[in-house]
Amino acid sequence: MGETAYHLKRLRYSNLVLFVMFGLAVWYAAWLAQSQHQTVKAQSDVSYQRAFFHLNDMLSRTQDEFENMELIHSTNGQKRYWAHVWRLSQMAQQDLAVLPLINQPMEQTQRFLHDLQTEAYKQAIHPNGKVVNSKVHDWYHKTKAIRIAMENVQANLWSGNDGWSELDQSEPKSKLSLALLDADQSGIQMLNAKPSASPKSTVRPTSNATRKQVSTTRLIHDAAYFMGKFNVSRSESSPWTRTDGESGCTLNDSKIRISFDQTCQHIRTFSSDYEPNKVNFSDNELKMRVLKMMNAVYPNNGWHIEKMQPNHHWITFRLVPDQDGIWLASDRIVVRASLDDGSVLSLDASAYLENHHQRKLPGVLWDQSAMQEMLDPQVDWTIGYDILRENEFGDEVRCLRWFGDLDGKQVQVDINTTSGEVEGIDRWTTSG
Repeated sequence: MGETAYHLKRLRYSNLVLFVMFGLAVWYAAWLAQSQHQTVKAQSDVSYQRAFFHLNDMLSRTQDEFENMELIHSTNGQKRYWAHVWRLSQMAQQDLAVLPLINQPMEQTQRFLHDLQTEAYKQAIHPNGKVVNSKVHDWYHKTKAIRIAMENVQANLWSGNDGWSELDQSEPKSKLSLALLDADQSGIQMLNAKPSASPKSTVRPTSNATRKQVSTTRLIHDAAYFMGKFNVSRSESSPWTRTDGESGCTLNDSKIRISFDQTCQHIRTFSSDYEPNKVNFSDNELKMRVLKMMNAVYPNNGWHIEKMQPNHHWITFRLVPDQDGIWLASDRIVVRASLDDGSVLSLDASAYLENHHQRKLPGVLWDQSAMQEMLDPQVDWTIGYDILRENEFGDEVRCLRWFGDLDGKQVQVDINTTSGEVEGIDRWTTSG
């Protein structure tokens, strides 16, 4: 009897241990599944958020393209922007395909993007030969309405606590096809083809090895000139050199940091810790002061101010040199100057030092009257200047820059003087 009781006792003990271990295994499996579910949910939420933000960005950029198209009264000019819309609508469909179509606005956005891509492809590949700006205007307002609706959906989702995953745990109700429309391969190639560009000049800058070695003392005095000081000695600076060979120095008394290449003749970057808090210069006075500084430190370039961005206590200037009266946009220097004491707060001459060289300038095949016929006649256009700028493929092209005023906004249009293509449109709100 004693031996039987002993075995029964051990059996009960073993069963208890097995039961506890089984319970722990079940608990661990449930905990692991819950953790994985939460991880997948968090990853899905991040993926949905990223797709939503990118989708809204694509819609906003599409709206900008239609706004630009309304300024162009040329089939060829609008054709390029329809191609941009085609690409943007395709990318927007890819973002929408990631999202579960959980409500009516998103389903409407799906149908809208499909119709927009169809129309954009037709206009970019097979335009009807005439400009119909009313159609562009309609598409602009449709895009704006869809964008606002999607922003409202996004705001409603983010205002709640449940997030995406709780709204729809199932698979997306439908996935948009990422295939292109029923278009032949030649049409697709036409949309993505890079136009032939005129050969670039083979004249390049003088090699660094042959450039004149200039002492850092000269560059320190250039920096002092930017600050409005004219007696900075070599001993007041602390030199430094980076591992990539770029060197510079810090002016001890003014917390000024400058960088330069020892084989170059000018400052590459300049920064100051000074923070202006009042205004003693007018915009025009500071503009003339900056031009004077640039012509003194970077002489023989004929500097022009391409763009000014005022702030409360400073102005950021984008300056470009010219060659034979043609502005060189790629050789820009960006300067931020104080309205307090007129000093330079920061300067970046990297683009100028890397790109500046003697160009072989393209000729002019389009006259001004032909260009003006391409533009919206309801805008009062004025001729600006010739500028050499990069197109969307990175090639330098010669353009005539036009300016106009439209509903309180300054509009800038660059038209290629060789091909007649619209190379760029920019707009900004008039200050004051």
